[in-house]
Formats: sequence, structure tokens, C-alpha cells
Amino acid sequence: MWLCGLVLRLGLLGIAAALGVHQGSAATMLSVAAMLLTRGGATLWRAQAAQQKYRVPVAG
Repeated sequence: MWLCGLVLRLGLLGIAAALGVHQGSAATMLSVAAMLLTRGGATLWRAQAAQQKYRVPVAG
């Protein structure tokens, strides 16, 4: 999982550099935001898979 986040971040920095985005805080923040969204989606997907597998009741 961590390796995928690192590859995603490096890829996004490369895309930003190719598009001419200044390699300062804006490109870093965009890559971190995309990485966190990807991690959140992967965590949600894994949690839903575990919920179905172990039949965990949904709170709420």
C-alpha cells in the first residue's frame, strides 16, 4: 500500500512538471491530496470487503 502511494505521488509530481506547474508547495499539496484520497478509497474498499466477509453489522 505504501509503495503504491509513493509511486502515485512521484507520478503526479512528474505529470505536474510536464504540465509546467511550479515545483513548489502547490504541486506537493496536490500530490499529497491525491495520495490521501487514494488511500481513503482503498481503506474504504478493504473495510467493505471485510464487512461482507465477516458479516459485521453496520452501526447507525
